[in-house]
Amino acid sequence: MRHRRPSLERETALWREGRSIVAGLDEAGRGPLAGPVVAAAVVFPVGAKPILMDAAAHDRALAFLSHAPQVVSWALFEAALGDQVARRFLPLAGPGFRDMTRLARSPRSLWGEILGQNRVEVARALRAVTRALARPPGRRAR
Repeated sequence: MRHRRPSLERETALWREGRSIVAGLDEAGRGPLAGPVVAAAVVFPVGAKPILMDAAAHDRALAFLSHAPQVVSWALFEAALGDQVARRFLPLAGPGFRDMTRLARSPRSLWGEILGQNRVEVARALRAVTRALARPPGRRAR
């Protein structure tokens, strides 16, 4: 089998042939003598549009859109567990509580590292969440 060099044209041809998964592959490192080599493949859904952003924008966006929700999920679940009455009735929790606390089941060991690496932006996001919660319900941003 003859291998072709990767290119946008080759990727487009694979999509036209009906392939449902096309993975881009990249590697970093210099080999075992200079340190580990890391390879990664990324698969985007058909029609997905990659978004380019700098590292600072990435860290801030992920702090608000991924990391803070994780921390809020833990806090809500722990608050319910810590309340004697709410804890007794956890089996009656509705879909809102279940949806909000689903993330609380994520492994804390993994999240400890993620949150530590983005601690400045996560702290910024959590301060914003705290300010939003302190506003009266009728005055919250929509």
